[in-house]
Amino acid sequence: MCNQVAFYLVEETGAALTEAKVTLPHDSVEWSVIEAIDPEQLPTDGPMQVREIDSTASETTLRLASRQSVGDAIQDIRDRTQRNSERV
Repeated sequence: MCNQVAFYLVEETGAALTEAKVTLPHDSVEWSVIEAIDPEQLPTDGPMQVREIDSTASETTLRLASRQSVGDAIQDIRDRTQRNSERV
């Protein structure tokens, strides 16, 4: 089991973690997050996951990451283990 967890952590977190903070002003009533983000301005060419959203009346701030953090991966393992133990 430990070998499987170690392998999972290496697979999930082996690549470098790239994070970005994007602030999008609300210029109009009908605005789109997809249209507001310029992919050329992001620090990586790969996909980014939304990690956190903070929205006010005038702007929305997104925290993006290229992959999940080690802490999040470990928490996923703990959650799965807890659910499995509850089933048994």
